[in-house]
Amino acid sequence: MRLFTTYSVKAGDTLESIARKSYGNGANSQLIFKANPGLSETLMPGTSIVLPRLLDTPFKLPTVTSSPGQHDVTIFINNKMFRFFSELEITRSVDSIDSFQFLCPFDSDAFNYRDVLAPMSYSNIVIYIGNELMLTGFVLDASPTESSDSVINSVSGYASPGILNDCMPSIHDLSFNFNDVTLQGISNKLLQPFGIDSVFKASSGSVFNVTVDPTDGILRFLVKLSHQRNLVINSTESGQLRFWQSISSGTPVAILNEGDASFTNIDVSFNPQHYYSHITGLSPEGSIYSASKHTIKNPFLTHIFRPFVFRVPDNDNSTLKAAVKAKVGRMFANVARYTVDVPTWFDASGKLWEPNTIIQLFAPNAKVYKSYNFILRSVTFTATATAQTAKLQLMLPGSFNGTIPESLPWLL
Repeated sequence: MRLFTTYSVKAGDTLESIARKSYGNGANSQLIFKANPGLSETLMPGTSIVLPRLLDTPFKLPTVTSSPGQHDVTIFINNKMFRFFSELEITRSVDSIDSFQFLCPFDSDAFNYRDVLAPMSYSNIVIYIGNELMLTGFVLDASPTESSDSVINSVSGYASPGILNDCMPSIHDLSFNFNDVTLQGISNKLLQPFGIDSVFKASSGSVFNVTVDPTDGILRFLVKLSHQRNLVINSTESGQLRFWQSISSGTPVAILNEGDASFTNIDVSFNPQHYYSHITGLSPEGSIYSASKHTIKNPFLTHIFRPFVFRVPDNDNSTLKAAVKAKVGRMFANVARYTVDVPTWFDASGKLWEPNTIIQLFAPNAKVYKSYNFILRSVTFTATATAQTAKLQLMLPGSFNGTIPESLPWLL
C-alpha cells in the first residue's frame, strides 16, 4: 500500500516521458508537476521526484495469511508484519479521521525499527482485527521513553486522509477557483496529488463557486464545504476520504442498561453555551436587512431567547435552507456527549463496534431517563495485556443529517 513512489531523473527525461513510463500516459505529466512544487520544466539528472498514485487504481494491501482469532490484532508496517506492540488504541469516528497509538520496544533484532520508526519517516501501516481491515495509513510519531530497565516507543498515527489535515493544496495547481463545480469535483482535484480517493455515500449536492486559499488546509476547506451540503467527512478502512450523512433511526446494534453488565462506566457532558432557541442563516451578499435569510426554531427551547446568526458563503436561496438545517444538526451533535465504557469490542450481533450505528441506552444516573436511541459517533478500541475494552461516544439522533431529534433523553 503506497500513495507515493519516487523516481530519479535521468538524462533526457521530461515530465511527459516520465509520465508515460510511470503511468502509461503522458497526459499525467501535470500530476507529477503538482506533486513536486519547485520543480522546473527542465529536469536535472539525479533529481528525486515524487510520483503519486493514480486515483481509482487498486491498492495492494498486505493480508493476514493465517487464521487469526476474532480478537487478534495484526499490524503491518511497510508491508512487513509487526509483532511487538502492546497497549493498542484505535479510534474510529463518523466525523473525523481514524487514528491509532500503541507501545513497542525501542529496538529489536527481529525488526528494522530504526528504519520504519525513524522520525519523520511516515511509514505505511495497515491494521487488521481478526480478518477485518481496520485502518490504512501512516506512522507519524515514535517517541522513546526511557525507564530504569527499558526504552519504550510510543507510536501514533492516522489513516491516510489525515495528511490532508496537515497539508495545503499544491502551489503548482494554479486553478484555485472552482466555478460551477460539485463538492465531489472539488475534492477529486485537491486530492489528486496525494493519491487519495474520495468516495461519496450521499449526494454531493449543488455546485459551488468558491476560491481555495492556498494557505488553507485541504481538509479544513473540504469540511467547510461539506457542512454546507449537510455532509460529514471521515476515513474508510482502506484509506479513502468518505463523505456521508449520519443516520437518524434504525435497529439498535446493542442495548445498554444501567445496572446490568452491558457497560462499566458512563460520563456525560453538556454544552449549554452553544445551545440556541433560533438559528438563522444569511446569504453572503448584502446587508443583514437585504440578505436572504432562513430561521429554524429549536422546539425544545421555547422559554428563553438565545439566537444564533451566521452567514452561509456561496449559497443561493435553494441551498440556504439546507445549510441552516445542517447547522442545527451540528448544534445537537455537540450539545450533549455521552461516553460509555463497555467490556467488549463487539456489538450484540458479534460485529466490531461501527460508527454511524444505533445504540439504545437507559441510564437514569446520567440523565437518560428513558430507553433512548443514540448514534454511535466514535469508538476507541483498547487492548492491554489483560483485556480488550471499548469506549463509545454517543450523540443525539439526527445530528449530522439536519433532522431535529423527536425527543431529548433528559426530558421526561
